[in-house]
Amino acid sequence: MRPLETITKDWLQKERNLNQQTPIFFISGSSLHPNVKLYKYYYWVYPENSNFENATEVFFKDEYKLPFKKAMDVMKELEKNNIGFAYTNVRYYRLGNKIWNYEKLKNEYPEIRFAPSYEDDTDETHESGHK
Repeated sequence: MRPLETITKDWLQKERNLNQQTPIFFISGSSLHPNVKLYKYYYWVYPENSNFENATEVFFKDEYKLPFKKAMDVMKELEKNNIGFAYTNVRYYRLGNKIWNYEKLKNEYPEIRFAPSYEDDTDETHESGHK
């Protein structure tokens, strides 16, 4: 993974000039699982017109965490407006699934955070079914 402090507006603009296209970079995270009921994905987006110095001020901060549909909408709008960005995501195990051993997960990863079950998740649903 690229060090977050090196993901800056200047870096994104240099990438734009170098490649002559809108820079869009997936920095780290998980690929989407096709079963929308197993995991919930949260995203962080750092655009080249950000008010922040670098991605460390945005990535993995709860106040900038976006649920799936909102993140897709933001990235689509940035791309439409030719604004480059870098993004990352994390996935949380959803509660309410019979395939996860939640106690084992908690013992192995004491800091683990779970997402609400798909049915209890109040975030908007994307056309893909992810929330």
